[in-house]
Amino acid sequence: MASGEVPFFLTAYNNNIETLKLKGAPVEWKPLQPAFGQAAAIGLSRYAPHPHAALLFTEFVLSKEGQEILKSGNRVPTSRLVDSPLNKFRYEIVDPVLALDEGEKWDKLFSDLFLGGKAVKEGD
Repeated sequence: MASGEVPFFLTAYNNNIETLKLKGAPVEWKPLQPAFGQAAAIGLSRYAPHPHAALLFTEFVLSKEGQEILKSGNRVPTSRLVDSPLNKFRYEIVDPVLALDEGEKWDKLFSDLFLGGKAVKEGD
């Protein structure tokens, strides 16, 4: 896709497309409504050797300043206080519990529809 040989790609992550664009690839992304995204998380181990420092770091990452840093690294900011192309259209977050519970079902359907029943290999 990055070489321009594939005219259409349905499940592209926008940050990957933006990275490819910065490297000169002839690509662009457009969300189909509603677009879908995966939830991300940040957590704190209950056995952290320095839990107060870890909590402060977590709070910083979730702050507007921390989200701006993530955005500058071509990641999607969580905070709507940080301007992002992703704040400008409707999207749904996939329920992670549902995704885990039904993952094998959807992998099989994708395989049957697009890969002739062959399993997707790790790294493909």
